[in-house]
Amino acid sequence: DWSQAFAFSHIAWGALFSAMFGYTFTTVTVANLVMSLVGLVLFYLLLRHLAVSPGYALLGVALLAFNPIYFNLSYTFMTDITFLTCITGALLFYLRGMQGKGDSWFWLGSMMVALAYLTRQFGLLLIGPALVHLWWGRLWTWKRAVAISLIPLVALVGYAIWERGQPVQLVSIWVNDRLSGAMGDPGSYIAGRIEGIALMLIVPGLGTMPLLWRVRRPLFALPLLLLHCFFLVRTIQLTGSALPAMGNIVDHTGFVMGNLYKTLLWGEWVWSIVGLLGVLSLSLCITACVERLSEWLRKRPWRIREEEPVLMFYLFALAVAAVVLIASTLLFDRYMLPVLVIFMVAALRRISHLDAQGHQQKWRWVFVVPLALFCLLAERDYLEHNAVQWQAAKQVAAQGVPYHQIYAGFEWAGWYQYDAGVEKIMKGGDFSNVPFPPNAILDPVFIVGDVKLPGYVEVQSFPYSSWLNGGQTRRVLQLKRK
Repeated sequence: DWSQAFAFSHIAWGALFSAMFGYTFTTVTVANLVMSLVGLVLFYLLLRHLAVSPGYALLGVALLAFNPIYFNLSYTFMTDITFLTCITGALLFYLRGMQGKGDSWFWLGSMMVALAYLTRQFGLLLIGPALVHLWWGRLWTWKRAVAISLIPLVALVGYAIWERGQPVQLVSIWVNDRLSGAMGDPGSYIAGRIEGIALMLIVPGLGTMPLLWRVRRPLFALPLLLLHCFFLVRTIQLTGSALPAMGNIVDHTGFVMGNLYKTLLWGEWVWSIVGLLGVLSLSLCITACVERLSEWLRKRPWRIREEEPVLMFYLFALAVAAVVLIASTLLFDRYMLPVLVIFMVAALRRISHLDAQGHQQKWRWVFVVPLALFCLLAERDYLEHNAVQWQAAKQVAAQGVPYHQIYAGFEWAGWYQYDAGVEKIMKGGDFSNVPFPPNAILDPVFIVGDVKLPGYVEVQSFPYSSWLNGGQTRRVLQLKRK
């Protein structure tokens, strides 16, 4: 009851695999990996339907598969991959309907939008852009409009009716608390919001680098670049890191290890360079998009009203970006994944067109190799670290220590202490621990982490190797309160 995402479709997919193969962590991991593979296939088909050449469509699939955000989420139980796969399917099916393949495709797209909405609420945003393009492209009929919107609206009404019969959820209390804080001190909220946006966009910005094309007026990117650099420097001053551990998929430990006392991977100067490259790439990306928008507006499209179906894509990306950046209660880099995918669609169409004119772009494949290496090594280290971390925590639990006296990171606390924490908060009425419910019951006599802490003594250490650090041996520490 603490989840902000609905997750119904996502849970149903995991339940289907669990019914067939038995419920284990491995089963639901495989379920999400299969969903990830389906999403990549749909993305390839989407690019091909938009006249992207087979080579560049395959490049797009490789860059999405080895995007650090997409890759890491594929190995988790999070809703983001299921949501993106449903949205990609909806875009593909709506596109086929708009390309004259038959109105039945609108119904299939509508079903995928409903599944996306029942996973994450943002899915409902696709209805508006689809209807706008239906009108813009002179394809409007009431039958098609109903086909596009009916099933998602039925899902919306059905969920609203169901929710009215449910008890108050902890997440609603937390959201109201965040809104009250924003209304009470809007200046601080806006300032913190801008800093959070600057931080969350670094890794999505890096994801655009392999797909950038020549910007005609690169100096136009300078003001945005300087603004981003200001917040990057400020983040380093406040946290000591260009990519601090704040819930984003990539932080200065590699793949985020979730509220765990952990040690830095590589030097801060490396992460500062990574942050700078992300800021530079994002600034050039936004500048390139503004230039393309300017070119489009100069053609006076409201007179021509071209039937180009990508208008639906761009409007959807703008809607998601606006909701995430302005209205979302939290700011994480993974929330921008749908927007990044839409940019990839636009960029690959442009690059494929340039290549057809004789401008060879094959060098872009070079970017796939370092991305793939980082993802494979970072995921291996992440899984190895988690396995050792849980081994150390389970050893403590085997000695009869209650779970509420053991803190071993976000996943451990979520699995063993979340429900008890939520129950205590709801019964006691003390909402001070709403951001992290296990804190309501935690009494950490034992802490499993990577660093020594004041007030605790080391009981035992557990070695693991870090392939990102060239096979260096690192250690997870078992600490006990003095």
